[in-house]
Amino acid sequence: MISSQPVVLSARYCSSPKTEAGVARPPLDGALAALSAGGQLAAVAEPGIHIINAGDGTAAHPSQALLDALTLKQSFEEFSQIRLVMAGDIRHSRVARSAIKMLTLLGIGEIRLAGPPEFVPGEENARL
Repeated sequence: MISSQPVVLSARYCSSPKTEAGVARPPLDGALAALSAGGQLAAVAEPGIHIINAGDGTAAHPSQALLDALTLKQSFEEFSQIRLVMAGDIRHSRVARSAIKMLTLLGIGEIRLAGPPEFVPGEENARL
C-alpha cells in the first residue's frame, strides 16, 4: 500500500486559485500511478489542474530525460541520426532508464550501453 497523504495534500494545495499545474516527485516507486489509478488525485484536485510527474522513487526521472532530449535536439537535426552510448551503472540509474524510454519514443537512431555486466541491463531494455 502506498501512503498517499503527502501527494494528496500537495494536490489540495495545487487546487488554490490561479493554479494550472503542480509538479510532484514522491519518494515511493509508482506512487503517482497508483494514486491516479485509484482516483485519489482526481478526488482532491480541481478540474483543469495538471499534475506533472517529475519522477518517483528510484523508478524514473522524466524531467531529466526531457532536458537530455532537448540538449540532443539542439545539437542534432534529426533524432534518427543520433548514435548514443550510455556508460556506467545503467541498471540502477533512474535517469538512464528514463532517457532510454524517452529517446526511443523520439526515434533515436541507436543506443548502446556500456559498463560492467552487473551494471548494464539486458538487451530487452534498450534498442541496440
